[in-house]
Amino acid sequence: MLAEYRATGDQLITQEWIQLEAWGQAGQTFAPGFSGAAVTLATSGKVVGMVTSAARSKEVRNGRMLPAHVMAHYWPRLGDLIPTGGISARDKERLRTLIEATDAQKTWRTAGCAPDRLYRDAVGPLPPPLRRLTSLWDVAWYLLSESQDTEAIGRFAARLADYCEDAATRAALRGLLRGQV
Repeated sequence: MLAEYRATGDQLITQEWIQLEAWGQAGQTFAPGFSGAAVTLATSGKVVGMVTSAARSKEVRNGRMLPAHVMAHYWPRLGDLIPTGGISARDKERLRTLIEATDAQKTWRTAGCAPDRLYRDAVGPLPPPLRRLTSLWDVAWYLLSESQDTEAIGRFAARLADYCEDAATRAALRGLLRGQV
């Protein structure tokens, strides 16, 4: 079933969702069962999100979507496919696997390092994002998808390397600064 909706804006509701409203008076309204459906751009067919909910009343023709860049917080492999400017899909995949390797070592946790601290080390005095950064991937994805500072991800990786016990992982993280992912 096809339905045409448009985003009412790009402002996120509770740092997660975007409001969708019916494009016209005709067509299918959102209903139970639409959750999980792809939201695509009419012009290109590019997937930009996923339907998450419909209005409680059929008379109200709107719903919500979870944008793809927000879904990448929950499903890190999706981040490899989302354009983020200066880093390629291959490099993002490598960064993600290095973060997973570092996370598995758990050394960074016992060293007194926290995701919000790594964020501050990467961006300096900028205020933290509204979304709470609870994991290494949260920090990396925020820097990749939201930060205007293209060098912040390299600073994050280098600082994370300081807490990494495995020499090969540590060297690979530091190589991110020099484009040697």
